[in-house]
Amino acid sequence: MRNTKIYTGKIIFLALVYLGILCQCDSLPDEPTYLYYDPNNPDYQKPQVTILSPSNDAVIASDAVTFVWESNTAGQSYSYRLDNNSYSPLTTEKSVYFQNLVNGMHYFSVYGRYPTGYTSTSAYCRFLIWNYDGPGLTLYPPEISHYASWVFYVQLIIIDTTPINSVYCKILYNSAVLEATGIDFYEDDQAFLLQNGGNLVNNVDIDSLQGQIVINRQAMNGTPSDVDGSGRIAEVGFRFFDVGTTRVEISADSYFRNSSGTQIPLTFLQGSTLIAMDKEVVP
Repeated sequence: MRNTKIYTGKIIFLALVYLGILCQCDSLPDEPTYLYYDPNNPDYQKPQVTILSPSNDAVIASDAVTFVWESNTAGQSYSYRLDNNSYSPLTTEKSVYFQNLVNGMHYFSVYGRYPTGYTSTSAYCRFLIWNYDGPGLTLYPPEISHYASWVFYVQLIIIDTTPINSVYCKILYNSAVLEATGIDFYEDDQAFLLQNGGNLVNNVDIDSLQGQIVINRQAMNGTPSDVDGSGRIAEVGFRFFDVGTTRVEISADSYFRNSSGTQIPLTFLQGSTLIAMDKEVVP
């Protein structure tokens, strides 16, 4: 009889302990974090990384740049690379600083990784380092190797300008060996003069006899009216008739204006050297 009472007392004691534990817990323990990184879990989200700055195809009038990115879920680590270098060791940082970059086009990519090993696709950014004092205009790339009779493109780029809202640019070329095939203006977020909103007024005159292109581009109704810094204006298409070397140049009488009508002379101008390699290749 006594043993029965002891056994019953133990059951009551254990029940009270269990009830006490339940009372101290508002809910059951959270699901282990690693399960959220498992594709078989219904709450799983595939890792993604987005580059916040700079924007793709940014023009940077400096030899340094900081990349900033974000991810769609917590717990990721990241690996990045510049140009053709190896990917970095994994890090939890969401930014990286590069300096002493040479002028020209560069490429940056970064991806995220879960603790379980699942990785995102790489976010990618192309950017142009053009470290000259302005205000100025340049054609990029500065040198092109290309087949004769194929159409190729050079970009017209503003470098390090004070606040402006219009561009007057005269491009000179040898019409005996080059044909200007047309101009495509940047109208989206790559359009330098649209940084502050508004709209653009474009005026273009291609003189195939004289071998010159005159571009007038003005931003209207921006807030504020003027923009500064560096950025792209347009792409100019050319076709090379012959094998050899020639230059496309920006005329020295090109200039900028601000919204007050003040003309701003340019301190830096640079054209492109264009080289046709093989006249017999036809697209």
